[in-house]
Amino acid sequence: MTHRRHAFTLIELLVVIAIIAVLISLLLPAVQSAREAARRAQCVNNLKQLALACHNYADANSVFPPGHRTAVFGTFQTFVLPYLEQTALSNSYNHYGRYWAPGTTSGGGNGPANGIRYGSVFNLTVTRSLVNSLLCPSDDQKPSNTSLYNGVTWHNYTVNFGQGDIYQDLGTVPGGYAVGRYTNAPWAGAPFSDSDKSQSFYPSRGMCYGFGNLTDGTSNTLLAGEVIKGQGRDLRGFTWWGDAVSSSAYLAPNSPLPDVQNSAGYCDLTVKNPPCMAATTAFPPTYAWRSKHPGGVNMAFCDGSVKFIKNTINIFTWRALGTANGGEVISADAY
Repeated sequence: MTHRRHAFTLIELLVVIAIIAVLISLLLPAVQSAREAARRAQCVNNLKQLALACHNYADANSVFPPGHRTAVFGTFQTFVLPYLEQTALSNSYNHYGRYWAPGTTSGGGNGPANGIRYGSVFNLTVTRSLVNSLLCPSDDQKPSNTSLYNGVTWHNYTVNFGQGDIYQDLGTVPGGYAVGRYTNAPWAGAPFSDSDKSQSFYPSRGMCYGFGNLTDGTSNTLLAGEVIKGQGRDLRGFTWWGDAVSSSAYLAPNSPLPDVQNSAGYCDLTVKNPPCMAATTAFPPTYAWRSKHPGGVNMAFCDGSVKFIKNTINIFTWRALGTANGGEVISADAY
């Protein structure tokens, strides 16, 4: 008696392969989604830690940390380091730098302290370092490169300078910088500004703000949020430098409109970066909050909470959240 050997036909084999391919195609997005959910959760935790650091700084000093000091002499990052368990880094940063020598009331760059900047030899131990709690894992890691800006590093979190440009409703500025003001977003307060009192070019300069200055309420005022690190020479996310930490709610989250940088050299479109352009008199330097999370950005509020804000938020609601003293009525279901 002859026994016939059973085997898969070619059709059956192809069907099995097709089924496996379909299962893999269904599984991979689920795995990627789970990984992104974990990365987003870590990013939320980082922002909570940053908000707590700002609160602890305010408890100790009665005000939030400076947004920055004349751009090149320290940003909020250098001031909150002790509250992020980075005391050694904090102790290594030299805050003596300033444009004008003590007692000088005019001119600029005429004192030895002008050389003590974020990228000078005095501070490179700090500014070449990466602070893990200030990095969002959803964004690509940018390796340090000593041939580029002295090896100074990029990070992912910036603070709220209001709902306009980085100059906070500046009308004119000495030195030939591109300036302007957004008439549809007049200055209405912010939790952060440039704390340097020696060059009071605009209404908020020389100021640090505390909880008592947030008349819109801490739960209705943005504190900090995410940005995407610039690739190549692009300076977005270059948060040891003052301009790069000065985000605002003028542009919507992940706006298709360009960020505006002080110089065309700071905006690198030769590699993959969000849209950007050089400043003009009509469009002063302006930085949006951006992330690689699908659909929106994580934002910390001044009450310490962290919320995911969708890209589709109404622009007027968004700008209202950017103000500290705007007096707007914001419904909790509006964002």
